[in-house]
Amino acid sequence: MKRIISSLVFALVLFSLVGYSSFTEKIKNEYTNSTKYVGIHIKEIKEEKVMNSSGDEIGKRGTVTYNPDKTTDESLSNFYNDKIKDSGYNYYTLINEKDKTQGIVSISCINVLTYAEINDTGSIVKANKNFEVK
Repeated sequence: MKRIISSLVFALVLFSLVGYSSFTEKIKNEYTNSTKYVGIHIKEIKEEKVMNSSGDEIGKRGTVTYNPDKTTDESLSNFYNDKIKDSGYNYYTLINEKDKTQGIVSISCINVLTYAEINDTGSIVKANKNFEVK
């Protein structure tokens, strides 16, 4: 009887540790994401269709919102290298959470990000300045 109870206790502890380790991994990932991509709301990444003037889908684009007061050059570089580069999107738009007409656009997902006035489709209306990811 003792052996059965000991085995059950051991199994319970083992399952608890396995569940706990995945929980700590989630916390670790949340912390890493919040420090690596400061100001960028990576949980809000969306994929949207790119349409031509005839209404046909011609590709995909990525979008995400960001806080311009918190986003740093380092977090933009990290985001480009980890999420935009080699994504296969036609372009990627980071939308200013305070002013939806302002954003940062990566055309063809190259390493030059353009701060710009944007339209509803996340395309550049007027470019303001560029940021080259190194």
